[in-house]
Amino acid sequence: PDTCNNYNGTSANVTYATGRYGNAGVFNGSSSVINISKAAVNAASPYTISMWFNADTASSNEGFYSGISSSPVIGEFAFLKSNANTIRVFSVATNGSNNLDGLNATIPTLSNSTWYNLVVIGDRSLTYKARVFINGVEGTSYSGLVASTNLLSDIKVGFADSNYFDGLIDQ
Repeated sequence: PDTCNNYNGTSANVTYATGRYGNAGVFNGSSSVINISKAAVNAASPYTISMWFNADTASSNEGFYSGISSSPVIGEFAFLKSNANTIRVFSVATNGSNNLDGLNATIPTLSNSTWYNLVVIGDRSLTYKARVFINGVEGTSYSGLVASTNLLSDIKVGFADSNYFDGLIDQ
């Protein structure tokens, strides 16, 4: 459950182990996911999403968080680690289109099996519509553009852009 017990998720193929704070979800990189109600985040309003993660392989392309469905709808969004020094944020700009607006944020280089705090701030008034922080350090070299309106599908933790996360995710 979340720390406030307001948006508990349903896990599939997730086990639990000692995390950064208490227990963390152990994601297997191939089928582990936690589904959360779309009511947890309204992407039409400014939002902040924070999580601790510990990736088995820092350099691989792995999803953290997704609200993008198989039939994309404007405003659905996701973020993932595309390599050891880039976090990518996606947002659907056109209904039914797989063409996504994307923001790439360069971050300090990640290491395998190390805990990191990831914070994504989404706000339509920002130049790139989002900001990314790792351990309190803001990403640099933003490129692209993210536009969000409404979150229209259930949220998935441990999955984004057809990529599963392999490692631990904690609150």
